[in-house]
Formats: sequence, structure tokens, C-alpha cells
Amino acid sequence: AETTNLAAQFPEKIQQLTEYWQKLEDQMAMDAYPEGKSKTSKRVKKKPGSASVQSGDITSSAKPYVFKGRQFARLGDTAALTLENSLTWELEAFIDAKAAAGSVLMGNRETPGHKTTFFKITPSKGVQLSKNEKLLFRIKANFPRNKWIKISVVKTGKDISVLCDGKKLGSAVLKEPVPAMPCYLGGDPKAKEYTNGQVRSATVK
Repeated sequence: AETTNLAAQFPEKIQQLTEYWQKLEDQMAMDAYPEGKSKTSKRVKKKPGSASVQSGDITSSAKPYVFKGRQFARLGDTAALTLENSLTWELEAFIDAKAAAGSVLMGNRETPGHKTTFFKITPSKGVQLSKNEKLLFRIKANFPRNKWIKISVVKTGKDISVLCDGKKLGSAVLKEPVPAMPCYLGGDPKAKEYTNGQVRSATVK
């Protein structure tokens, strides 16, 4: 009864406390970092209970990163793409219905000071690779939403293929090399393009 009376007497305070606890619960649920808070030191601090990520280790915990349109997670650096080497980007994603079509599920961008060079996997605008502001390829893909899916981008020499749950969606040919770039989940801190949803078990190897 006393608690009920206090709530009636101080509705604004109760509302403030409710909002505070909601914000705290949201933060506890996130394995991603708010805009501008990505760490660039050798070891990246993570939330309790999640796996640590070191520079050069392109892998994320099996525990999902939660993205709400304002976070990104910084992994290691993706190796330079040549016309001979092989590389596979892989992740499990739960894409929210409100995620922007061109938001970044997984991708990377060259270091500042260069013209726009990026690789990105998006919910509905496919897989794109651009070098020095020139689009090298765009593989069309419109990934399912509101369910867990496995996305793979497989590079074997010049050939690039995109798969969803093992089914091939499209392919392209790499015609020129691309430099090494940092790898992000959930958004690009330079261009923003933050997504809504969850990502887990992300690897580049």
C-alpha cells in the first residue's frame, strides 16, 4: 500500500526510474558498442560473459551482438583481396523487419585518408564492393527477415559467390585487387548505415 501511495505521489520520479531501468536492460543486452565507442586498441573490451576479440582475429562470439540502429562492433582487419587468394565471410543473422535495406550486417572500409573503398553485406541491397569510389560489383540479394539465417560470401580467386542457408543467390568476378580493411558488424562508423537485428558467429577466414 505504501509503495502504491508513493507511486501516486511521485509519478514523474517513477517514470524516470522506469526509463533508467529500461535503458540499463537494453545496455546489458548489447554486445555491440554505441556510435563512436568502438575500441581500436589491441584488445577490445567486451561485456561480461562474452568472448574477447583481438586485432587480427576476425571472429565473434556465438552469443549474438544486438543492434538497434545505433551500434557497431569492431573486429580485426580483413586481408587484402587479390585475384588469386581465397576468403570466406560468414555470419548468422536475424534481420529485424525495420532494418534499412542498405544497412551494414558485416563490412569494412579502408582507413581514413583514402577515397571511398568498402565491402558490405546488406539486408536487401546485396553484397557490394567499391574501390576508390568505383563500384567493382554488386551481387543482388534480398535476405529473409525475422528469422535466423546463415549468410556466406565465398571468394575463390577471382570468383565471388553469395549463399543464404547454403543456397547460391548470385555471383560476380573480382577484376582488380583491394587493400586490407577493418571489419565491422552492424554498421560502418564512417558512413553510419547502422542496422537493426542480431548477428552471431561471424568469421572471415
